Amino acid sequence: MNRAPAIIKSVDGRSYLDRIVKIEPGKRAVVVQSPPHGGFSGSDKRMTMDIAPCKRYYINAQFDSTVGPEWKPVVAYVERIAGCKITKAAKA
Repeated sequence: MNRAPAIIKSVDGRSYLDRIVKIEPGKRAVVVQSPPHGGFSGSDKRMTMDIAPCKRYYINAQFDSTVGPEWKPVVAYVERIAGCKITKAAKA
């Protein structure tokens, strides 16, 4: 309840306009924006994520109430990408 899909604005300082953002695995600094809520415009929050290979992350805005602007970013769901294979880097 009081949850809506968040908008990915940037990852590691790189801005995105697409709804679906594809990034490399690893520790990432993600800036997300909440949708308008309770008569308030959306706002930005920063979160750190450790992105695993072959996974799809669904990030939502979890609002504190049905009418207020306060929220926090949450990972609502993590899905395995069918057919994705993890390749190990060759040793030098």
